[in-house]
Amino acid sequence: MIIIGHEMIRCEEFSQVFDIKDIESTANLVWFENLGDKGLEIARFCQDNEVEYALKIDNLTDLMLYGALGAKYVMIEGDEIEYQRVANEYLLDTKILVLIDEVSQIEKIARLGIDGVIFKRVLAGF
Repeated sequence: MIIIGHEMIRCEEFSQVFDIKDIESTANLVWFENLGDKGLEIARFCQDNEVEYALKIDNLTDLMLYGALGAKYVMIEGDEIEYQRVANEYLLDTKILVLIDEVSQIEKIARLGIDGVIFKRVLAGF
């Protein structure tokens, strides 16, 4: 299980981007909110330039699109079993991360067989 953001576990740093130009100023894994067509443009840029990225999604269509565009992670809140089922069914390389607040949430997510968790504070820059 991938665990990102626990204070005792080293992990890659995430930098939020809002546009392609923001990517040039970071060496970290970039992440962004689902930005519609602009998000797809950012994803395509990342794929073309071998930049690892993650994004928050809220529907299965985005899982399929961003999976095809090489997202390292998609971050979700809710319906985790369905997202994981689809990712497994289509053998996506993209990993499903459930956004969490507390360590106590890890066990439930692990029992469901989800790829991993990410603490929300990682995205807030704490």
